[in-house]
This record gives sequence, C-alpha cells and structure tokens, in this order.
Amino acid sequence: MKRNIALAIIFVVSFITVRSQESLVLRTDRDFYIGGEDMWVNVVNLNSESNQPSDLSKVVYLELLNNEHQPVLQQKLRLQDGQVKSVVSLPDTISTANYALRVYTRWMRNLDVKPYTYKTISVINPFAKNSLPAVAESDISTKKQINSKYEEDGNFIQVDVKKVFYGNRDNVKLSLSKTLQEDVNHVTVSVVKSCLIKGLNTNSLSSFNKKQSVVKGDDLLLPEVEGELITGTITDLENGELITGEKMTLNFVGDSPLMQFSTTDSLGRFRFVVNEFGQREMVIQPFNLDTSSINYKVNLDPSFSEDYPEKMIEPLNLSKEKVEELNRAIINMQINTIYSAYREDGSGKDSLQKQPPFYGKAEILVPIGRFINLPTVEEVIKEIVPYVGLRKQKGEYFFKTFEPKSYYPRDGKTLTLVDGIPVHNINRVLEINPEELDHIEVINLDYFLEEEKLGRLLCFYSIENNMAAMDFDNRIFRQARECYHPSYTYVSPDYSSKEKRKNRLADFRNVLYFGNVDIVDEETEVVFYTGDDTGEYTVIVEGINSKGEVLRTTSEFTVR
Repeated sequence: MKRNIALAIIFVVSFITVRSQESLVLRTDRDFYIGGEDMWVNVVNLNSESNQPSDLSKVVYLELLNNEHQPVLQQKLRLQDGQVKSVVSLPDTISTANYALRVYTRWMRNLDVKPYTYKTISVINPFAKNSLPAVAESDISTKKQINSKYEEDGNFIQVDVKKVFYGNRDNVKLSLSKTLQEDVNHVTVSVVKSCLIKGLNTNSLSSFNKKQSVVKGDDLLLPEVEGELITGTITDLENGELITGEKMTLNFVGDSPLMQFSTTDSLGRFRFVVNEFGQREMVIQPFNLDTSSINYKVNLDPSFSEDYPEKMIEPLNLSKEKVEELNRAIINMQINTIYSAYREDGSGKDSLQKQPPFYGKAEILVPIGRFINLPTVEEVIKEIVPYVGLRKQKGEYFFKTFEPKSYYPRDGKTLTLVDGIPVHNINRVLEINPEELDHIEVINLDYFLEEEKLGRLLCFYSIENNMAAMDFDNRIFRQARECYHPSYTYVSPDYSSKEKRKNRLADFRNVLYFGNVDIVDEETEVVFYTGDDTGEYTVIVEGINSKGEVLRTTSEFTVR
C-alpha cells in the first residue's frame, strides 16, 4: 500500500514538473562590454507548454561563467509578474574573454538535462594583466551559434527614427508600431554604439525538451512560488547525527525584524521562505531557550546550481578593425568613470517597500541618549523603560515585562531581541554600551506568531543596526548572505533646457537607452538624449511572439 502511494506521488510530481516547466528568455543591452561597466539585463519567465508568462517561480538565478565554468558573478533577481529588469556591474578585474551568461530557476534544476538559458557576451578589459584579445585576420566573433531562438524580422515592429543625423545632447524620439497580426509582447528597446553589437546569432537560448526525465524522491527541489527558499540540515556536532523535530528560527540583523519558524523533519531538514534585498546578516538558531544544551551545526544547501555544461566557451578572437572600433568605447568608459562621482546615477533603483517589523507597531518606544545619559543598560531599564524589570534567578539575569491590564499581569515570559535577533543570554545584552543604542521598543502583551506564543517582546535597536558589537554566542549560526539584487530602470540624462545642455560634465555613454516598452495599436514613443560622443548607433527592438521566439528588428542613426 505504501509503495503504491509512493509511486502515485512520484507520478503526480513528475507530471506537474513537466506540465509546469519554465523557459527563460534572456536579453541584454548589447554583446560587448568593457571591464567595470554596467550590464543591463531583462529576463522573462514563460510556461514551456503555452509560451505564456509563468508566475510559478519568483526567483531567477543569474551567473556569469568563465571558460573554466567558474562563476565570476552571481545574482538573485526577484520576478514580478514573470519578468525582471536590472543592471549588474561587471568586476573591473575581469579578464578579456568570452563569457557565458546564464539564467535559471530552482524548479528547472529538477530536470536531468538542465533547460538553462545561455547567452555569450564578450568582455574587453585592457587594464587587467595579460588580458589582451587574440587578433584574427577577420572578425569571426559573429560566428553563427546553434539552437538560437532569435529571428530577424524587420516587419514585426516598425521603428521610425525621425532623423538620420543628430547632434550632441540632442533629443531623439523613436516611434514604434506593430506591423504583424500576431501578438508580440515583452518588447525591449536598446540603443547602443554599433561597434558593441555582434550580430543576430550571438544569443543561444535553450529550448525545453519534453522527453527529459525528472529527478525524483528526496532530491526534488520545490519551486520558489512565494520567494527564495533557504534550506539545509541541522547536525549534532558530538555524534554527527541529524537533529530532527527541532524548531528553528531565522532572523536578519536590522531595524525591521523578520522571524520565521521551521521544524526539522525526519531527515533533519529545515525550510524558510524569505523576500529580502541586498546583503543581509542571517541568523539561524533553535527556538529553544536553553541553547547551551544543543551543540549543533547548520549546513545550508547551495543557492546556485553546481551543474555546468560540458561544452567550453569559444575563445575571443577579434579583427584589427574591431579592436580599433572598441578602443573608442574603452575611452568612453574611462571618461564616464572619471565623471560618474559628479553625475546623477543613470539607473533608477525601483522602490522597495520596506517591510515593517513582524510584530507591527510597538505600544511603547523609548529613545535612548537623547534626553538623558545613563551608564549601563541596567540603569536604562530601571530608569526610563516602563513595564520592564530586571530579575535574577539561579545566578542568571532575565527581563520581566509586565502587562498591567491583565488579570495575571506578572505572569508570562519575555523574548528579548537585539536588532531583530533573539538573544537568550541576557548578560550579553547588559554588556552593551548604552551610547550605541538608538531606541528600545516594548510589546507588553503576549504576542503570537503563527502557532507559537512568543510572550512579551523587549526589542533593543542599535544606532548602526549591527547588534552594537555585542559578544555573540559562537554556537549560533550567523552568516552574511546575498539576497535579491534590486531591479532597476534606465534613466536617460535630461538635456531639455539650454542650461542643462551647457552642463560641463562630460557624457560619453556607450548605451543611450535600455527599457521595456508596451506596444499598443497606435504609435508608441521612446524618448532619450544623445551624449557627447559621435559615431554610429544601433536601435535594437526585441519582442517575444506566441511561440516563445524572440523577434528582433534594428535601425541606425548617426551622431555628429
């Protein structure tokens, strides 16, 4: 009976995995980059059966791999309505070479042949040691690649460039209109120096193979339908055995506390779902107050795939003419880097809604150090924090938060947090210098989170949100973690007035525009400004049709 149930579960999971498989479309602003430059990316998640936008996964993983398949850059991006746009800064130490840019979801990793999406980009870095490109008799960088889902179709969108020639800091208006009967969605527009474009067949996208087998059993990775999954195991350091049935908490150090629970299963595994941005300091520990009795080790599962393609990346070979063309772009990059400290950022970080503390708004908030100077935390609690007392029992200090409106006002435990992290050794809290504290919040009512009664809450917040250099229990797992990389929108400089056009800050952008465009029945206008450089520029318009193919059309103009 159990065997039949297990087989049924495997069948259902396999069916769902195939029917709900995803295919990612990856687009960048160009094909050539200079070391240290920004790379604009756009990723769309499609259902492989219907080629319609998929909202199954909320996280896409982006990696830049070198010829030895070592990641030189890794980012996690949060998908919104099945797509994301962002900008990634290439390391200024990166070597001149071809690189494989790839994207995938956690759900994709379940297939034996990974349907990841790859694109080859070329990086030139004349400042890196021994990093000059190989020079060929002719330019072979536009060699056709197989499995390309890109198709040149100059008719799918009509691109109307108003003029052939523009001046410096001139206003450019592009008119885009649909010309095909079929729907083409997720349209991106990139305007870039022509020498930084290789050609049509430089993009290699994966196609979903319905005959791929599915990884089954305990190795199956769940899709990230709500956010990033943080998974791993808990091991007893004394006997090496997995710790099962232990309730663990996950928190991040900061001024907006997050608390999640996960009880380890029969394999000692835990699972948390988080939606945090930027680099955060993560803490995982047992919820049990008596942590001294648990000598454990947290083993996190890797976030990024460790499966790499067998095929090596082809070496970068450029013609002398191409190298001469790229020298101009390299000079532009140097000039822009020099003046970037004095110019407004050309990328607008999309607003991130700050999550409130998990407990909401505190009943009591006490500023520290603004009106009175007290030498110790013990004095602070005694003199200015209401409904809180310090007690000592069996040689151990603990805080007691009172609830005056209850029939039993002195009953109940108090959970103490420092910058969002539960701290059970109160002696460490008492050793904090009050000058490093910003404020204290008190929730003097019993607080319930999920099915857990936390009791009353006493929350200390430091000025720097770094736990005030508190002596931290080294048995507790504490690690810096890269969470989501923010999404960005390209912001073109504004030269609409004479004063702005006469601004003396140099503007030698290699990319004049990159963004998403909604093409409606009538003409859609894209507006931006040229910079101080002259030369040929290419407008690249790409959209995705009902077959999941990327259609591309281009147009050119000159700045002189």
